[in-house]
Amino acid sequence: MKNVKIFDFLGEIGTYTFIEESIQLKAVSSKITTANNREFKDLVLSWIDGAYDEDPESLAWEVTNLL
Repeated sequence: MKNVKIFDFLGEIGTYTFIEESIQLKAVSSKITTANNREFKDLVLSWIDGAYDEDPESLAWEVTNLL
């Protein structure tokens, strides 16, 4: 898996569910990546595996709580 930044990931899931602008602004300055945050990496891997296909809003909520 390549290193994924939280801002980029929110951009991807934002095509499936609404991400507030204030959250996007927090994500821009965040240093969280899959390389330095195990919880975020697990969420990204779950997304890749299809665990959130039916409920991307839950994933967005979980990711934004990391910020």
